[in-house]
Amino acid sequence: LNCYNFFLSPKMSLGGFSDFRAVNEEDKAIFAKFQAEINAQAGGEAVPVEVAEQVVNGKNYGFRCKVGEEVVSVVIYVPGAWNADNAPSLTSVTKGQ
Repeated sequence: LNCYNFFLSPKMSLGGFSDFRAVNEEDKAIFAKFQAEINAQAGGEAVPVEVAEQVVNGKNYGFRCKVGEEVVSVVIYVPGAWNADNAPSLTSVTKGQ
């Protein structure tokens, strides 16, 4: 399973992403750290609509966003507390997913 096809699976599988849920304040704060970079890659103002999570060596957040009428997928990796030296990173911005 790669970060680009998690939107196809409605249920979480071992090592996979959870079901999508509404974006909460914590999710918005994570997304906001990369807002400018996401907007630049998406070609407009990206608004996160829902999010799925994948526990890895930390956590991947898979956001479904709207940019105008277009759907954009965004994946952000947040290292676990044991990896405190590593900063969160923007993994991918994919249009039309």
